[in-house]
Amino acid sequence: MSPTDRLWRAKTKLNNRLCAKGDFDAEEWDFPPKPKWMRWHSYRRFEERFERLEDKLDDDIFRATLRLSRCWKNS
Repeated sequence: MSPTDRLWRAKTKLNNRLCAKGDFDAEEWDFPPKPKWMRWHSYRRFEERFERLEDKLDDDIFRATLRLSRCWKNS
């Protein structure tokens, strides 16, 4: 599994975990709202981790775009 695949998997697992505990549909939410019973500190920790994963994925997409644009210019 590639590093990018691992990032997507971690992001999906985090979303599914929160959606399952809060009775939300994972397909409808990129990141679900806080479940009523969850403490704000825990929810914010999940939210920060989710944002870090998204930032890393954005960096991967940016690097891939740069590689493709270099290949396009060289051909």
